[in-house]
Amino acid sequence: MSTVAYWLQKQRKPDLQNLAAHTDLEVALDDFLRTNQISLQNDPQLSGFYKRLGSPVKRESGGATTTSLVETVKKSGLSGTKQRRQTLKAREELENPIQLIILAIEAFGLFSHLVPLRHLTTLPAVPALGLEHEIALRLPDLFALLTSDFWAPTGLWLGTSVLLPACGAWFWNLRAAAAGEEGSPAGYDPVAFGVVKALLGWIVYVRAGVGGESRGVVEGSVPAGSAGMMVGAGVAVLGGLYEAVLSK
Repeated sequence: MSTVAYWLQKQRKPDLQNLAAHTDLEVALDDFLRTNQISLQNDPQLSGFYKRLGSPVKRESGGATTTSLVETVKKSGLSGTKQRRQTLKAREELENPIQLIILAIEAFGLFSHLVPLRHLTTLPAVPALGLEHEIALRLPDLFALLTSDFWAPTGLWLGTSVLLPACGAWFWNLRAAAAGEEGSPAGYDPVAFGVVKALLGWIVYVRAGVGGESRGVVEGSVPAGSAGMMVGAGVAVLGGLYEAVLSK
């Protein structure tokens, strides 16, 4: 009997289990028994091990484990793709508030000019509430909305700053064309919006091509006039280009 065999016989079962758990003995023994299965599987002392090794339940469990790992990898890949799409969508949506703010500023200037404030009533002073003086209450004169003086310049501004640029943004995708993609996908393109708005602003307001009296009203109502509208268009273009760079 070898020294190792003699030493193993003298050990208690709990000691051997603890030894196997804290060393590579268990792994080495498992590898040895699997490698020499053909020559050792008929040994009565090892029949329990090989019977358990070849159990259909074990094989099925292994298959289930492999399947679950594959599904986990698939889900991880899908999650990464979904997260990237959400990130790109968030970047695109960041541009819309900027453009909306610019359009809101232009619209407010035009509305304030075309719909003047009219005196409605005067609120009396109430010293008990700390109001020492009368307060004149003024409200927008909404009857102005029924006149051509309102709709002529408003229509010109809507056409040159909103409607036509929006049509260009939906049907003329400059970013996809610049990337060399076949068949530019339909979708809102802020670069195209800014380019179309800048071209219309230059033709209508800077070059005074069309619009007549309404052109002068729009230019005199929008903050910074035609220059302000051109700057707003430039911001839209720069925002779209910045997003295109980030999405690559």
